[in-house]
Amino acid sequence: MSFTNQPNTQCLMFYYYVHGIDIDEAQHLYWAGLLGKSSKSLPNYRVEGDSNGNKEITEFTWTDHSFTYKYDQGSSYTIDFSFYE
Repeated sequence: MSFTNQPNTQCLMFYYYVHGIDIDEAQHLYWAGLLGKSSKSLPNYRVEGDSNGNKEITEFTWTDHSFTYKYDQGSSYTIDFSFYE
C-alpha cells in the first residue's frame, strides 16, 4: 500500500475497496472497534498477489466527495460519498 500526501482528515476507512475486507463478514469487529485506526493519509495504490506470483495493482484517485479506483485490467469505478448524509 502506498499513500498520497492528502491528509485523511475525515478518518475514512473504505474496508472493502481499499483494504479488501468484506465488512459483512467483519461487522462485529467493526462495531467492537477492533479493525484499527484510519491512516493519516489517503491511499494511492494497493498491490495484491497470489500464490502463482500474479500481481494486481489498484490505483486510487481522491476528490472531496468521491474516489475512483482503477484495476490493472483497465476497469475503473467511482464511489461518491458525503460527510453530511
